[in-house]
Amino acid sequence: MIDTLQRSNGNALAEMPDAMDLPQVQSRGSFIESQARGEVDVQIATAKRFPRSVKRFVAKATELATLDEETAQSCFYSLPRDGKNIEGPSARLAEIVAASWGNIRAQANIIDEDGGFITAQGICWDLENNVAVSTEVRRRITQKNGRRFSDDMIGVTANAACSIALRNAVFKVVPMALVRPVYRKAREVAIGNADTLNDRRQKMIAYFGKMGVRPEQICAKVDKAGIEDIGLEEIGVLIGISTAIKEGDTTIDEQFPAVAAKPAEKKSKGDELADSLTAAQPANGAKPGKVPEPTPEEMFDYLSKCIKHTASEAELSAAINDVSKAAARGELSPDQQESLAQAIDAQRASIHAEVEQQTRKKPGK
Repeated sequence: MIDTLQRSNGNALAEMPDAMDLPQVQSRGSFIESQARGEVDVQIATAKRFPRSVKRFVAKATELATLDEETAQSCFYSLPRDGKNIEGPSARLAEIVAASWGNIRAQANIIDEDGGFITAQGICWDLENNVAVSTEVRRRITQKNGRRFSDDMIGVTANAACSIALRNAVFKVVPMALVRPVYRKAREVAIGNADTLNDRRQKMIAYFGKMGVRPEQICAKVDKAGIEDIGLEEIGVLIGISTAIKEGDTTIDEQFPAVAAKPAEKKSKGDELADSLTAAQPANGAKPGKVPEPTPEEMFDYLSKCIKHTASEAELSAAINDVSKAAARGELSPDQQESLAQAIDAQRASIHAEVEQQTRKKPGK
């Protein structure tokens, strides 16, 4: 009986297929990887099948970048360094370029956070030319006293870092020879001409005035004696600085340091107009030309009012940047930061609702 069972089992084992003949079970990780590779292969094949037109790219990008004055102003930044103005295409222009270039993959993610800094990585891949570039940007998430930002402010800082990383990656893939004419045209539209100089000048004074920047600080930045001396070239520098502040490349304090008080003298009409547009005034009992350090309550109230009176995404972005910088200087408590973040969300919803309402009111909508 036992001998019969042994012979039976032996025959069964002999008839079992070899392990190499068994169907292989693919792991979940390798399946996802092969699926992603397949998607990329399809995108590359599509890019080769429908190649881009450089002429159409320049035309489309120029049309988008010069759509209106606000869009054109957001397409370049300016950072004064060592007595020189470093200008370049902004993150907003990078978005326009990527959308117009076509056959491209671009993304940005936070890849590291060590407690004191966050690191953002931007990736851009030209599927048609098979050129891929990745860049990294680090941003501090602690205050001067070492205290960590609130979660909301870390989110704001992370978004700014991702935006800059993506910008750098896109402009390393798309040839600057093709971006430069779009950039120059957007700059021309943003700055204007002699006919629009006075209007643009007043807008810049009013814009920076909302951030607490005095007219004399603006004049010192562009090395001019008075407001009326600011010309088209200086307007371009100021617009570029405003964009750099919005994108997190610099801060209000870095670009507009306090200016020492000067002996009283008769002001020009331009200076008087600029003063009337600037709401920031010395606190009670303060000496002329000296602004006392604000208390957390005063800073909170000021920023709350700034957020409440914003009427566009651009103005709200500037207010968000002010909140982030105030948090970095330790001028806001965690509770105040959270309250301001909630106010920002509410104001953004209000702006979007207003835009939607205005759109519905237009004829034909």
